[in-house]
Amino acid sequence: MVTLPVDGKAVGLIDVADRIKGSTPAALVALRYEGVRVGMPTEDALGTAVVIAEELGAEVVHSGLSPEAKAGLVGTLQARDMSWRWQETA
Repeated sequence: MVTLPVDGKAVGLIDVADRIKGSTPAALVALRYEGVRVGMPTEDALGTAVVIAEELGAEVVHSGLSPEAKAGLVGTLQARDMSWRWQETA
């Protein structure tokens, strides 16, 4: 969400969102068919992340993560041999 200021006063809000790639829903269906639990690590704020996760059917959301934190999460899961099976970390 971006605030639109005029003369130092907020006069509006602009909602900015990434589009989901067209092939993503089908890819996630295929992963679920294979028994993979879908999770979503993201830099997005929780509200935005939840909307996207619900649209995609992600079971777990890790929001507000820096790129370094996302890499750390993936590294942790890979070390547990769970790179595609996201677990709650907090």
